[in-house]
Parts: sequence; C-alpha cells; structure tokens
Amino acid sequence: MQNALIKIVLAAMISAAVGIAMDWLVSLKLFHRYRSRTPDTYRPPARRRLALMWSSIVLAAFTYAVFFAITGGIGWLNVTQWVRIGILFGVGCWMALALPLVLSLSVFINLHRGVVIGLLIDWLFLSVSFGIVCSAVMVR
Repeated sequence: MQNALIKIVLAAMISAAVGIAMDWLVSLKLFHRYRSRTPDTYRPPARRRLALMWSSIVLAAFTYAVFFAITGGIGWLNVTQWVRIGILFGVGCWMALALPLVLSLSVFINLHRGVVIGLLIDWLFLSVSFGIVCSAVMVR
C-alpha cells in the first residue's frame, strides 16, 4: 500500500512538472495570440492567474495518477508496452473529459476558433504526457 502511494505521488509530481512545461509551450507560446482576438473574454495576464492555472494542472496530474493507479491504465486491451499503455490512457481520458468539455464551453462562450483548437491540443498533449509518465512510473 505504501509503495503504491509513493508511486502515485511520484507520478503526479513528474506529471505536474511536465504538464506545466507543456502548457507553457502550447498555451502561452503557440496559441496565446488568438486570445487577443476575443478581448472581452479574457482577463489581462498576471502572475496570480498563471499560478492558479498551473495549480489546476498540478491537481489534474494528481487526478490522473490516482485514476491510473485505480484502473491499472489500459492493460485490459492486451497492450503490454508501457508507452502504448500511457498513450492510450491519455487519449482515452482526453476523449472522455477535455474534448467534450472544451467543445461544449465553446458553444456558449465567445472564444476564437484558434483558442478552442489551442485548448484541445494543449489538453491532448497534457493528457498523453500524464498517461506516459504514470505508465512509466507504475507499469515499467
């Protein structure tokens, strides 16, 4: 039990670090310019808001690690290679959570198409990287 808890915390911490770096690259460097095309939707950037945004990524990393530990990843699909398990787990979580959430929000919130695509790509990369890290720590 203690070994499993250590693996969950380790996977979550590594996932959080990778996730924050990934979010910085995708959201703040590649797709940030599209936010200016919906000026009434976004608040001006500030350090506090970045900290809140990245703390949500840390929470997501812990959630993915716990969910991976509970379900055992995607091992029931007869996939034995840990990278494939992580990719399948990440894509499955993205399809179940981020994809419908972002698409449903974009229907009612005035967001530029580039922002929506950027959020979808950002969370796809986050989900897959979380899955790969969890699989590397817990399966490999």
